[in-house]
Formats: sequence, C-alpha cells, structure tokens
Amino acid sequence: MCSSNLQTRTIYTSKFEDCVDCFDIYFSGGSAWYRTSKARLLFIEKPIIVGCIYLDHLIPQLQKRLAPELIMDFKQDARLTAAIFPSNITSHKHHFTKKFTISFLSNCAEIAKRHPDCRFIVKLKDPGQMDMILAEDKFFKVYSQVRSNFAFLNQPRHDYANVLASSDIVIAIGFTTPGIEGLLIGKRAICYSELK
Repeated sequence: MCSSNLQTRTIYTSKFEDCVDCFDIYFSGGSAWYRTSKARLLFIEKPIIVGCIYLDHLIPQLQKRLAPELIMDFKQDARLTAAIFPSNITSHKHHFTKKFTISFLSNCAEIAKRHPDCRFIVKLKDPGQMDMILAEDKFFKVYSQVRSNFAFLNQPRHDYANVLASSDIVIAIGFTTPGIEGLLIGKRAICYSELK
C-alpha cells in the first residue's frame, strides 16, 4: 500500500494516519518540525529534511521581483497592497467552515472600507469559490461598499507567487501556507483566527 500526504503545518491529532508508521519515507520541512512532532512519530527511524518546497519555487521569483510578468496590474498605482488568503471552505467537520470564511472576508472588507487608500486583493484557494462567497448577503453588503479597492483574483489553487511578490501585507486565515511564506520572505503578515 502506498500512502502520501503533504502538509505545511503540524499534523492533527485526530488524523492517525499522519501520526504513526503508515509512511515508508518521511520528508520533513526542517529539524524543528521533526523535534516538535517526534513523540508522535515513533515509528519513523529517520526523517529526510527537504526544506520548504514552496519557497524553492517562490524565492527565485521574488528575486526577479521587478520583472514585468510578476508585477500585477493592481500594483501599478503604487498604493499599499494587502493580499488576502482564505483557506479551504467546507460546510462541516473542519475549522474553516463557510461561515468562518465569510466572517474573515467580511472583516477584511470592513478594513478595506476604513482604508480606501489601500488595495485589497483576495486570492481564494480555488477560483470556483468566488460565486459562493458573493452570494452570501452578509459579505456582499460590505463588499458592495468597497469594490473600488477590494478585488478577487481568479487563479488556480497553487498559482499565488505573483500575489505574494506584489503585496506589501499578507492577511491570511490562520494558518495557511501563503501566510507563513509571507513571513518567511519578510512581508508584514496578519494571521486571522476566531478560534479560542
């Protein structure tokens, strides 16, 4: 049996298949990651440290930051740009429910309303989620007031390096890969959570 999993965060206690010996090879982001989870990984003899697989792709692009293909149209007006990254949207058995995501985006739109001099760009996890979000009355009411400085990007799930490169601030639902990467590449970052 072949099993694989890729996570950029620590594993959930309830996901037992992530916790023990179902992996023949265990690749770890770094030694701190392995030390943190070591008690849960008793049957893995040796992790293979691979670093952040996303940064391997992202850093070269950021080094070419001034290249025209990386500077997005919304950056041409020189306003401070905040990139907003929600996570998966699910209806149950997950801490990022649709209600949680709508609350997150509504709060971001409220911030945009208070800061009309800034540009807010939402990069959804999946492009198909935009219609569902815009159909929510709670969000649409606030969004209707900030259309001049609050926009959605329609890009595939893993196509976000240009958004990070062009942003000044990252606002991420806690805790997503783009939020952590924003910190790693020196961006100002806000991690949003309503969890207690």
